[in-house]
Amino acid sequence: MATLNYYPRLQKSKGGNNYTYIYLRFSENKNYQFSTGMRLHSKSSWNKRTKKIRDLRSEPNSKYYNQVLNKFKVYFLNEYKKLIDNNVPINNASIRKIYESYDESEKKIFNTLFEDFIRLRKTTQLKKNGKPYLKRTIQNYNSTYKLIKAFQKEYGNIDLKKINIELYHRIVHFLRTTNHLKRRKKKQLVLFGDLNIYKNYSESYIEKIISTLKSFFSYIIRVKNIKLPEYSHKDWS
Repeated sequence: MATLNYYPRLQKSKGGNNYTYIYLRFSENKNYQFSTGMRLHSKSSWNKRTKKIRDLRSEPNSKYYNQVLNKFKVYFLNEYKKLIDNNVPINNASIRKIYESYDESEKKIFNTLFEDFIRLRKTTQLKKNGKPYLKRTIQNYNSTYKLIKAFQKEYGNIDLKKINIELYHRIVHFLRTTNHLKRRKKKQLVLFGDLNIYKNYSESYIEKIISTLKSFFSYIIRVKNIKLPEYSHKDWS
């Protein structure tokens, strides 16, 4: 009988830090294992009996993660049943196809990934020095996300398979030509016109936005294990 369970697995990074990730184990005559890309604060956060993340202060995303894990389990087992019903051989290729098909339909959504990126940095993810991200850094992430949503409203949704040099130039052009509202300081005397100033984004601010996007793309590749086939870190500079 086929079974699917999750378990925590300790991994060492190149920097020498140890991280605990949640892995999927599917058993059907043999074991198939995949990383979910979800990281725990510690291995003790995992409940071995319920196969879920404990509801702890150190795991503020536990409810959200548990919902995702449950949803994926249902999807995976339903797709497995379809393979059996259609007499498709059960092997590494067919099982991986199930995993990757869910990746395409559920996880590979740009805005959802960006929201997850911000949420993790506001809570569980720490910088290499062990300190939490600064409040102004999170504010910069939120500002970047807001601008990217405005960009998508004008140019359409961003396809993860099309994150390339062309997209880079379109985003930079959008930022250079978009006026943003900058409210005057209260002490400034205004004799004519309204109280608002409309300015283009500075080159230094645009560089900051691009730097945030590069961090986000790195998160997609390294944490979510999602490939960006046309992305090159060197192009986005």
